[in-house]
Amino acid sequence: MATPILAILSSVILLNARGLGADTLSNTLLKSSCSGNSIPGSSSGDRFQTNLNTLLSSLKAQAPISNFNTTTAGDGADRSYGLYMCQGDLSSDDCRSCVQDAAAGVPQNCPSNRQGIVWYDYCQLRFSDFDFFGVMDASWGYYGKNEYATIPNPSLPLDVLSRLVEDAPSSQPLKFAANASVTAGVYALAQCTDDLSGKDCRKCLETILKEVKGCCSDAEGYRYLSRSCWVRYESTPFLWKVNSTYTSIVVPRCPNDTFPAGSRSTWEANLKVLLSSLATSSPRSGGFNTSVAGEGSTRLYGLALCRPDVANSTDACRTCLTNANSSVTLMCPGRTEGVIWYEKCEIRYSNQSFFGVVDRMGRTFCNPRETSQAYDAASLDLMSRLTEAAPNQPLLYAAGSEAISDSAKSYGLVQCTRDLSSDECRRCLTDGMANVCSACKQRRGWRYLSGSCNLRYEDFAFFDDSKLLTVPSSLGGGKSSKTLIIAIVIPILGTMILGSLIYFSWQRKKRHQGGKKTYLLDDLETLGDTDLHLIDLETVKAATDNFSHTNKIGKGGFGTVYKVSSLLS
Repeated sequence: MATPILAILSSVILLNARGLGADTLSNTLLKSSCSGNSIPGSSSGDRFQTNLNTLLSSLKAQAPISNFNTTTAGDGADRSYGLYMCQGDLSSDDCRSCVQDAAAGVPQNCPSNRQGIVWYDYCQLRFSDFDFFGVMDASWGYYGKNEYATIPNPSLPLDVLSRLVEDAPSSQPLKFAANASVTAGVYALAQCTDDLSGKDCRKCLETILKEVKGCCSDAEGYRYLSRSCWVRYESTPFLWKVNSTYTSIVVPRCPNDTFPAGSRSTWEANLKVLLSSLATSSPRSGGFNTSVAGEGSTRLYGLALCRPDVANSTDACRTCLTNANSSVTLMCPGRTEGVIWYEKCEIRYSNQSFFGVVDRMGRTFCNPRETSQAYDAASLDLMSRLTEAAPNQPLLYAAGSEAISDSAKSYGLVQCTRDLSSDECRRCLTDGMANVCSACKQRRGWRYLSGSCNLRYEDFAFFDDSKLLTVPSSLGGGKSSKTLIIAIVIPILGTMILGSLIYFSWQRKKRHQGGKKTYLLDDLETLGDTDLHLIDLETVKAATDNFSHTNKIGKGGFGTVYKVSSLLS
């Protein structure tokens, strides 16, 4: 392979830190490569230039449609061929913006050239006078790395990139895979131009990953760009949103306790057996299983759970769990317990039995982008219905979507580990809802991750609903789905109690005066014949989970309004 040209990016460009879901994009030219000079003023040169201008206009017009496209312009020897590729998670508007800048940059950076490529921060544009579509080209590369900081454990991002190199060639609709590890600080991607076959994509990515290991692996941030594929790693976020193109969202939780030094090798051997057993058995048992390994004081307990839409796909579930296994041992070295959540699965282990016990140490993640109150209310209503439905399902999950408007929809999925009872599942999901309602008000997407359950809401379809039992957007009639919206106002309850005391005092006074003996309870029960339902405070507290924020849906003229299910027959 030809020696790549070294190009060092400044730390400002390379480590362009921002949160997931940022709203502004900066299109920075990274590098250009031009060759094949035409003859200015010649008829052939003029024809090619005309065709190239048409080509660039066509590519700009196609950018809102897809994050990758190819096109041609002209005929014969002066025909021009071109493609663009945007980072796989870019929105259509951001992709269009980047491609427009790249198209404008071609005549500035490659004047009078018949072949060229320009790389920007989030896209590339390539043109030529010969047909290069479907031809893998990693023979020339451009790389940049952070010259100012190194990392103590280069194997962690390399391990992540290696998995992405495996995943990207088979990803659809784009050959793109990305990883966002919030706790470990590993953000990475691998991507190929979509005209390549899966085999050529893998070959391209493997080629440039090998170059990365030679040039950049100890740097805290690097990227390698070839004509046909990219890889990139940063310690700070550069990915634009968490969506279905991501192979993993890696979030580990590792307590500080470590295995005793004298028996550490035994513990680690047991952990290896445990994790291997879970990765093998769980895909064969509906995407969930528990297991133990070892004896006596060195026994370990573990469970594995796959997201329900991949639980029936043995290969997808096993692949996710295998990746999670390698990550949890890497990120929780020597720890007596650990849990790691991937996009489509989780692995958990401990030296103490936790089966059937709700994990209350959940984590909440909120999309930084905000949404309207109406959108938030509709999405919370969807998630509340899913939380209500899941504990009653045999597999302890529920998924669904809700149309917010003609053009907007929210999607939700909740799931419990199946070692829990129905009541324990409900408790875990209720805890999760309470956390996200407090931390993620009016956010366009959030998730709650516990060792016992997980909840996720997004404004895009992040699961395959054709493989799931989904909850309808509006639960049907009948007692089991009866939902009452009632106004629960603490001052009114206080007034009722005060009025009752006054009434009781008045009745007692009447008795002392020789009046008819009457009990307050008798008078209250007669109200049952009217349309007014009186409910005792303890029943209301139980029905609203002690006025839990998760059941709060707003305020009315009399105070806070809560949702209560199946309170009245």
